[in-house]
Amino acid sequence: MGPRAVAFVAGLAWCAGPATLVAQNRDWSTLPTGRIIERVTSPSDTTEHYALYLPRAYPAGRTWPVLVLLDPRGRALVPLERVRASAERLGYLVVSSYNTASDGPAAPNERAFQAILRDLLPRLAIDRRRFYFAGMSGTARQAWEFAYRLPGTAAGVIGFSAGLPVSLDSLVAIYGEQPRFAFFGGAGRLDFNYQELRALDATLDHAGTAHRVVFYAGPHGWPPASVFDAALTWLEWEAVREGWSSADSTALESAYAAALDSAHARDTRTPLASDVRAEMDRLGKEEAAYRRRVFETAGAIRRAAHRDDPAPWLERLQVAKLLRVAGATDTLAAEAAYRELALAFTEFSFYESRTLESAGDDARALLVLQIADGIRPGTPQVCARIAALARRLGRDVACRAPTPS
Repeated sequence: MGPRAVAFVAGLAWCAGPATLVAQNRDWSTLPTGRIIERVTSPSDTTEHYALYLPRAYPAGRTWPVLVLLDPRGRALVPLERVRASAERLGYLVVSSYNTASDGPAAPNERAFQAILRDLLPRLAIDRRRFYFAGMSGTARQAWEFAYRLPGTAAGVIGFSAGLPVSLDSLVAIYGEQPRFAFFGGAGRLDFNYQELRALDATLDHAGTAHRVVFYAGPHGWPPASVFDAALTWLEWEAVREGWSSADSTALESAYAAALDSAHARDTRTPLASDVRAEMDRLGKEEAAYRRRVFETAGAIRRAAHRDDPAPWLERLQVAKLLRVAGATDTLAAEAAYRELALAFTEFSFYESRTLESAGDDARALLVLQIADGIRPGTPQVCARIAALARRLGRDVACRAPTPS
């Protein structure tokens, strides 16, 4: 156990005490079961809020595993609604924060993490060997750090649409050991971080870490409920193997396969034809090269003298070609082209435009938003920002017409 983990666990001792009132003016011992409690105000930090789900059978004279959901935009009910049925079936308490965030300072997530543990551990019947953290995109990365900081308490991480916060070697160097928790990860086949999850699967294979990675239909975001069901079912399967759960492993195996079938999801353990695997590896190299092209283009825009014509930059990013490939057929190549376009769109519509605007470079911020509009014409949020910057600069700039679906 590293020094940060020791200090944190020691700090939990003071918070044990009588149950206190939550936002619904209920004592914690009388919280309703079998339905989502939509908003709880933290007793230890009244700026923190989260949603809770307690299964119908809770507490039944035993302790329960707990799943902590970390939405990257603080939308507590979005992932909770998707996991509720699985939590009821398998017997998990679920807490989902309204305060977690991605693409910014880590402080909001740290504060939510601290409040949830201070509140739940002394007040609910929790199996202290079985904390699970689930995140998406940036919060998927942070979930790894939270689990590492609770050795002997964190049993698993669920991470969608993103991999590690740093390399696995760096995590091992920081915390002094390979992961002692299981990992279930996944990404949509149109997710710009799809290849990152493929690489993470190989990394964890090499490290000998218990894990599963699955791929399913869809872009960057939380997966459907059936994938969440596969995640919790597999983690319960791992808990049986560790001796923490008495569930029927044969029934869990069948339920896991059924959940994947329902989601039309593929576990990376599923054998692939050699030509398909070779094509996926080739496309992975192309996507890595395109990722470099996107970031190099962003750097070139910052240095460029002209700041008003998106056309040469769209050509440099091969947008017309990629749109043709992405829209032609339902193939591995089409999926890869979509992912490349999604990466470029996200970089210019979100990250680069906000960086430039924050630096007071409105002209270049407008330019990169026009590039994003060239990739996905007529996106409402992009168009609103283009209109605002154009007014500020006294320019006559309009969004392109949306592409027919």
